Amino acid sequence: MHQGFFLLFATVSVVTALTLVLARNPVHSALALMACFLQISAIFVMLGAPLLAVIQIFVYVGAIMVLFLFVIMMVDVREAVLQRFMPGGNLPALALLVLLGAEMVVLVLWSDRFIEIAASRRTRRRCDQRSQQDALLGLSPAVRSRLRHPAGGSRRRHRAGAEGAWLMVPLWWSILLGVALFVIGAGGVLLRRNILIVLMSLELLLNSVNINFIAFGQYYDDFRGQIFAIFVIAITAAEVAVALGILVALVRNKSTLKVDDVTIMKG
Repeated sequence: MHQGFFLLFATVSVVTALTLVLARNPVHSALALMACFLQISAIFVMLGAPLLAVIQIFVYVGAIMVLFLFVIMMVDVREAVLQRFMPGGNLPALALLVLLGAEMVVLVLWSDRFIEIAASRRTRRRCDQRSQQDALLGLSPAVRSRLRHPAGGSRRRHRAGAEGAWLMVPLWWSILLGVALFVIGAGGVLLRRNILIVLMSLELLLNSVNINFIAFGQYYDDFRGQIFAIFVIAITAAEVAVALGILVALVRNKSTLKVDDVTIMKG
């Protein structure tokens, strides 16, 4: 059941992220990003980080998205709705995104650390099978513990306990979800020409990094992953406030939301 909910939230987050990048209307992109943030908050809860989920909702959904919607109401987005999604000459960028995603997946699946994690999962599976066999033989839990951990058992039991909390959601599921959201966010930055959607894609990209921080912190029973995620959220909030203020000044001077039209800093 736990894994089923994780797959549900992950699927909805990927679909809403694609909607953010593919939608022509910035309002639709903002609503899709808000839904994606809610799914990521639910994933944070499932990864054992409820405090990060609350911060995610308050900062991203309650503050950053409100800023985006206010700016959208202040500027004229009718021209952005009529623009094509993929202007000419973006096929190299699309090919680069495909190669980036493939490279990240290959690096993750073939890394030595990931192979070690997979090996530890196989070891846990064999230990579970041995426990079932011992139970059938009628051995007491104390005898099974002494047979299984003759030397250095406390350290191994601590490691097994840290990994046991992760058994419900495999680590590589979170890694692949982070890779997918990262590639989609990078696609929005490289392919779209609307400044608002580019900024929203950057927010999505940073959230994909937070998923990996929390996932690895949960797997290794290390709180530093959540600390780094809090730093990312704080920096993102400051970045959005400054970027949207510059965007409002830009629209007043040049009346455009296209990245290609912004060639100089002077208005």
